[in-house]
Amino acid sequence: MPTLGDSISEGTVVQWTKTVGQAVEVDDVIAVVETDKVSVDIKAEVAGVIVELCAAEEETLDVGADLYKIDSDAEATVAAGAAAPAAAAEPVAA
Repeated sequence: MPTLGDSISEGTVVQWTKTVGQAVEVDDVIAVVETDKVSVDIKAEVAGVIVELCAAEEETLDVGADLYKIDSDAEATVAAGAAAPAAAAEPVAA
């Protein structure tokens, strides 16, 4: 979790905008983090592929904690704009 201000010690992940396996460029927004004072877009500091999201949505992390991990040498396995997998639909009787 990047530094969010002098008096802010933690933030809550309210939305992931990218998924594991997705390629990102420098300054792409990866997550939205909310504090008691402000909502902040968290941007990629390097280009590469997201290999891990270190928190779930609505999880609170301390400033300095890992938020995500990017491998700058990896190949993307998820297409840009891909949504998280949806739950399987219930079978419908004919």
